[in-house]
Amino acid sequence: MKKLILISFILFLVSGFIYSADEFIDKVNKGIVYMKIGKYGKALEIFNEARNMSPDNPLIYYYLGEVYFRQGKTTDALTNYRKAIEMEPKNPDYHYAIALVYLAQNNEKEALKELDKTIKLSPQSIFAKQAERLKKKIETSAREKEIVKRWVKLEEEERRKKEEEEKKKEEGMPGEQPPGMGPEIPGMPGGVEMETLKKEKIPVKKLIKRIRYGTKSVREKSSLLLLSYSPTELTKVAKEIIELTKKEKSDEIRKNLIRVVGKLKTPEAANLLLSIIENKDEKFQIRLVALESIKELREKRVILTLRNTLKSMIERREKEREEARKNIKSLTEEIENLQVQKIALNSEIQKLEQEKNSIEMKLQGSAFAPEMVPPEAAGMGVPPEFQVLKPEEVKKYRSRLKKIEKDISQKREKLNEIEKKIEELEKKRRKYQILLARKEGREIKISFGTPQAGPSPFPPEMGMPPGEFMPGYTPEVQETDEEKNEIIFALTLMRVLGDLKDKEALPIIKKAWKEYGVSNQRIYYILTLAKLGDYRKIKLLINRLKQDYPAGSKEEEIKLRSEILGVIGEYLKTHPDKELTGLVEFLSEEGQYPEIKNAASKVLSSLGKTVKK
Repeated sequence: MKKLILISFILFLVSGFIYSADEFIDKVNKGIVYMKIGKYGKALEIFNEARNMSPDNPLIYYYLGEVYFRQGKTTDALTNYRKAIEMEPKNPDYHYAIALVYLAQNNEKEALKELDKTIKLSPQSIFAKQAERLKKKIETSAREKEIVKRWVKLEEEERRKKEEEEKKKEEGMPGEQPPGMGPEIPGMPGGVEMETLKKEKIPVKKLIKRIRYGTKSVREKSSLLLLSYSPTELTKVAKEIIELTKKEKSDEIRKNLIRVVGKLKTPEAANLLLSIIENKDEKFQIRLVALESIKELREKRVILTLRNTLKSMIERREKEREEARKNIKSLTEEIENLQVQKIALNSEIQKLEQEKNSIEMKLQGSAFAPEMVPPEAAGMGVPPEFQVLKPEEVKKYRSRLKKIEKDISQKREKLNEIEKKIEELEKKRRKYQILLARKEGREIKISFGTPQAGPSPFPPEMGMPPGEFMPGYTPEVQETDEEKNEIIFALTLMRVLGDLKDKEALPIIKKAWKEYGVSNQRIYYILTLAKLGDYRKIKLLINRLKQDYPAGSKEEEIKLRSEILGVIGEYLKTHPDKELTGLVEFLSEEGQYPEIKNAASKVLSSLGKTVKK
């Protein structure tokens, strides 16, 4: 009796644990669904409930970090990701996720550390491959920025030296010899230095030949070096450069060549760049480089092409969504029909299984002699399954049993086909549902990367394979690099059209923001509207000037505030405001950075105000 009580108690505990696990799974499922459609408040509420149920589960902190990251709350995201890593330090998914947050904060140093950990922990995993690609992009971007900075610095030094030499010539003094060695160019063969290259002066035609016929590394380095040549030198081989750009297949080399084309400043070069920008078959990363290369060209055809490109992108997305709605409807009907067939098949299989069990019992019972009938059946008559069958009846039942087994096998095979088909259709439907959800859940589109499937919170012995409790959270429905690049391209187009003062593009830009807008880019959208004369949210721009500078790199923030001051100058010309003018005067005197003081001083000068020294 004591043993029975103990067993019952254990079963009670086990059943309670299973119930709690099922409830926990439901919570996680619901939280993921709300997160994916952009209902972040609801997702947080549900994930917090799940955390209370299982506070020692690192996966919950991972998903809390995901939600906060998509909301743009990077500090909260870091807190939760770190908690997940603290509890499960060898999970590469968590290190990859936190690397993306560091990137969003422009903290490339910490991001690279976490990406290295991801690669080291699971070298062959999907996340490791993503981490390697992302690491390469970061390093390439940093190298390109460094090269550009050094080129600018070198050109400035050369300009200054020329001015000094001319001045000395006028005074009758000999000019100074330039230093022997200049700054090194990262990525150049054998650590070649810029001044050495300048002295060697590789003929531009020779570089063109290297790009056309060389090995991959030679071609890449040559295309990069080509960027250091002046527009005058490049114009001599403009035709060859344009031809190479059109034929080039390597993305990295092609991007370098497109930047070179941007330096040519010829009608043919502009035509090529515009054709790349409006070509729907081009990758967005390539189109973005072309846009950056031509954005300073203030010609009517450039403005018109950029405006029409943005408009066509919106129209394409709207068409895709309309098709998605139609496809979801037809797929849902098809899935429902298959589900009906599945239910019918299961019912038929169940009936056949019952008949099969009955026949097997009869065949087994017929082998018993009357004296072998169980004692509990004595005096009650011999049950049907213990009836002794005649040989012809045995033969008949065995024949029927064989047919039933064949029918069950065929129906199960058909059932497997239906289930496989339903799975494929569900996958397609989820893709379309995600497309529609992104209209509202915009943070999904611009996140730097979303893990394809989270790790399971359950040990293997519980029979819960990783990812199975997260319906729809698979690689097939996650955003791709190309989708992210599309958003970046669209946002850049909007800003360029604002810089070009294309007021006709204003309604298109507003529509584009509804399609592509991302919360952390909102200030630039408001700035773009103001540049085009829409001052309805000017207060938000003014408030930005009064906020503390963010931690980390200040360059982008200084540039943003300088542009805001330029817009405020235009605004004050038609909307005189004593308080706002006082703010500009204050910044011209006590701005935190020289660039801010200069920008504020320009505003005062444009308003006819005296600038205090």
